[in-house]
Amino acid sequence: MGEEPYKIDRYLAQLKQAGVLEQINGLIIGEFIDCEETSEDRNQVDVKEILRDYFGNKSYPVVYNFPYGHGMRKFTMPLGVPATLDNEAKTLTVGNPFGR
Repeated sequence: MGEEPYKIDRYLAQLKQAGVLEQINGLIIGEFIDCEETSEDRNQVDVKEILRDYFGNKSYPVVYNFPYGHGMRKFTMPLGVPATLDNEAKTLTVGNPFGR
């Protein structure tokens, strides 16, 4: 929230260089709220363009604008719980966070 596109690019570049983006089987990306370029010194780069550059040709499913984080609609994402992301069916199935 409130990050300029060049900073988002920087964060993703670090993950890519660390090999993280090649070790995952799917990715859920939240909403980017108030993430427009504010400096007139830089070329105008859209967050969508940055995401397309990083994830447009990945073999794993990528979901964009998922409603979690700081937006008006919030889905709670439990940590450490098995989940299945089906790109064709456009579904995310999250396991029981209580292990039962």
